[in-house]
Amino acid sequence: MAKIEISALNYILSSIKIQPSEAFESEQIEFKNYSSQKSLIGDNELIKEISALANHKGGTIIIGVIDSSDIKNKDWESQLNGFICDDYDEVSERLKGKIEPRHEIEVVEFQYESKYYTLIHVPKSYNYLVGTKSGKFCKRDGKSSLPMTSLEIEKAVKNLHNFDWTAELIEPKSINSLIDQDSLKETKSEYCKKRDLPESLPDNKYLESLGVTKNGLLTRGGLLFLGRSEAIRDYLGHFEYRFSRKTK
Repeated sequence: MAKIEISALNYILSSIKIQPSEAFESEQIEFKNYSSQKSLIGDNELIKEISALANHKGGTIIIGVIDSSDIKNKDWESQLNGFICDDYDEVSERLKGKIEPRHEIEVVEFQYESKYYTLIHVPKSYNYLVGTKSGKFCKRDGKSSLPMTSLEIEKAVKNLHNFDWTAELIEPKSINSLIDQDSLKETKSEYCKKRDLPESLPDNKYLESLGVTKNGLLTRGGLLFLGRSEAIRDYLGHFEYRFSRKTK
């Protein structure tokens, strides 16, 4: 998953002012609240949340939001407690040290109105299962993070081997701002000439035929093929890309 957008974060926090926070937790959003940086680092449940998000679709943990069940008289605005770390780099390194294998999470500060919150961005793991140092592997089940059974671990490992990274879809759904229009025009022209097709072929049909899009949504492979360099950096992160081709 790409990092949650600032507009989405603002929407979630503004909504929590008038509704229970529980309504906004999801497969990819989790809320936590701590009294100190020390208590955050020492919470083993937080490590399980990171494991579960990494093994699912990735996601963001928002620190500084109180659970709605702890709020009296439906004073929902008081759920927005805020949380500031003393040292974000230390928190990041300490949390990574509790994950096995090491997984590149990002811990950052976020301001909403007059309060600051701590965000833990957890990217999806594509090449390995992420577990805790104690050997527990977790999964995301709706809004909950649960330990995997031995059979679930075995199945998840097999799925990693069959995973096609290039076929995964890119968010947001609109592709116009992500594709380099000059590259699109050039490659479509060559495509039509080789197949004796009219260059008036609609862009959407051309993109679907090559697998650049899937049901109108841009794939990772498509972004690598025709994407703007800025979009590739923003949506694909830090990876090494390799390819091979067969010759006679």
